[in-house]
Amino acid sequence: MLTGLTKVKEALYSGKKLEQLYMDGVALFTVAPPPPQNTFTDPRDGQVYPFKTMPDNRVWMTVNLNYNQAGSYVYGYNLSNTTAQPTVGHGRLYTYSQALAAVPQGWHLPTDAEWTALALAAGGTGTYGENGVAGTRLKATSGWASNGNGTDDYGFTGLPAGYYYNNNFQRVGTDSLFWVDRSQTTYRYLQYSITTLSRNTLGSYQLSVRCIRDT
Repeated sequence: MLTGLTKVKEALYSGKKLEQLYMDGVALFTVAPPPPQNTFTDPRDGQVYPFKTMPDNRVWMTVNLNYNQAGSYVYGYNLSNTTAQPTVGHGRLYTYSQALAAVPQGWHLPTDAEWTALALAAGGTGTYGENGVAGTRLKATSGWASNGNGTDDYGFTGLPAGYYYNNNFQRVGTDSLFWVDRSQTTYRYLQYSITTLSRNTLGSYQLSVRCIRDT
């Protein structure tokens, strides 16, 4: 008869995907530890996204969406490198319609009002929070060109993923452009040389997506 329960691998919550419990050297069963707290696991592909409550009291993902929606691009993709993977946190670049399709259930593209609330809560001023210092407080502390890093006061960790336009990746390292819901032309952006979370309009570009949790 088997006696004595012994775990021969690391503790269940050590970060390993799978752990086996053994009794006197015989495998009993395999269990998967739960994902870390404050993360969302996309059931479509298993990717894990950290999230935080921002100063606007809404829950935002703290990395860009990386779901491989048909037609989306990742920096470095070309005909000779069709398996390029995004820089950590940069995610993929989407058209507006692709962005709507890519957002996982339970989350959504931030509306203009939600972007404005975040900007104002993070130190922005003006009608849309497009002035002030919100950009500095939302940018990551590394990764930006020409010492354009931010202070990342709230863990938003904005990174300069650039955008895709006219068959080219542009402004990688200097700009981060995010889609706004209910508008196929409005976007919000962070830039290495400015302190703001700015607002503008554009044409048929492919941009980053930052998701906000449904309430």
